[in-house]
Amino acid sequence: MDREFNPAIRSVAVTRFDGKDLHTSPDKVTMEAPLQIVLRYGPRHKRQLSNLAMTMRTPGQDSLLATGYLYTENIIHKRSDILQIKQLQEDEILVDLREDLPVNLLHQERNSYVNSSCGVCGKHKLDDIRSTIPFMLQRGNPTFLTEEILDWTTKLEKAQTVFASTGGIHAAALIGSEGVVAIQEDIGRHNAVDKLIGFSLQQFPFPLTDKAIVVSSRASFELVQKALMAGIPLMAAVGATSSLAIELAEENGMTLIGFLRPDRFNIYTHSERVSGI
Repeated sequence: MDREFNPAIRSVAVTRFDGKDLHTSPDKVTMEAPLQIVLRYGPRHKRQLSNLAMTMRTPGQDSLLATGYLYTENIIHKRSDILQIKQLQEDEILVDLREDLPVNLLHQERNSYVNSSCGVCGKHKLDDIRSTIPFMLQRGNPTFLTEEILDWTTKLEKAQTVFASTGGIHAAALIGSEGVVAIQEDIGRHNAVDKLIGFSLQQFPFPLTDKAIVVSSRASFELVQKALMAGIPLMAAVGATSSLAIELAEENGMTLIGFLRPDRFNIYTHSERVSGI
């Protein structure tokens, strides 16, 4: 057991082959475990319970994950919509919503399992995952300098904690003019973004129009959608982008960057927000 317990890290024995011999030694891996999000909602005289979703996540910051998930799924609209969050057990969390909050779960139907790499795989139709974006981005504002953008991967790497120990976890960072203002890590890329937005919902006024989000993964439709729900005008991904991510970013005025490196990057949409070129 680690001297300083971290629920995101597990110590295991590994047999390494060095090209000549086999050696057994300890190693650290990223934890992956299920989390059932249970929702309690409705008027006082008719409260209802719903097993909203089960996701594979890295333990820790479960309340932030649930908060961000509910917000990006358009179930809640502000932090005060949640009365309380209670961890029922290691793999189950209960979210109590305001009694007067209208809740319609018909468009939130998922399969009983949502894996750690896809936040929307269980949805039935593409239209169901095009949540109403609550904020309209101002075209071309704010602007971000190329030299600042080129430094974001270095800032992301320095801010990560679990990755330094395991090398196997995604990260999502919120970046402002002062640098990294928040970062979350999770084995699932969409979980990392949900945790980040859940944290931001508690700490910053929305929309986050003066911030950028940097993800260590590829930029998929679901990640762009989640960032747009928070009013973030620029997403930069270390990996590639998908066609649907580009379409969604383009139609909503978001600048989308892919293949971000310390010396180069690709701009897929709304390049007018990048200055110093």
